[in-house]
Amino acid sequence: MKTTIKIFSFLLVFSVLTSCDDLLGSLGLGKASVTMSYSGDSKGDYKSLDLVSTVVKSSGIITISTASASTSGSAASFIINIPADVAKGTYDIAAIKSQRNTSFSFGEASKSGEDAKAYTINSQVGTDFSYTVTKNEGGEITGTFKGKMIGASNDDKAVEITVTNGKFSAKYEEE
Repeated sequence: MKTTIKIFSFLLVFSVLTSCDDLLGSLGLGKASVTMSYSGDSKGDYKSLDLVSTVVKSSGIITISTASASTSGSAASFIINIPADVAKGTYDIAAIKSQRNTSFSFGEASKSGEDAKAYTINSQVGTDFSYTVTKNEGGEITGTFKGKMIGASNDDKAVEITVTNGKFSAKYEEE
């Protein structure tokens, strides 16, 4: 009986969170959305919940932090750090080593945590990864991203995913 109540409670909370996400429609201040498809050592689709996202612009960096959860109990998060003054355009991570504050990180774990994996890409460890900023003005930033992300699993095995159809949008408070 306790297990049934826990499952029902989780499903109810998840349902409310996803409903609120849909009701918000456009993003509010300090909120973000990240979506992508990925394949390789792990595969799937990621869609963040706006309700559990945050965006902060501080010390010349925009940090976008998002999360998602599924009814199976798995969870994932995606974090993006981009220089606040980045102009519209496409950036190849391997070619922008001067932008030390640029990074994209993705992590996922099952309910048990036994198959947790983390992937990252930054301007110091460049691979075939790029992002495009389509807007960065008036407290809003939007763009796309694609390419290979590298990392490790909880058993220290090297892992890699290929990201396609990556999109991000966020609203932040101007300094």
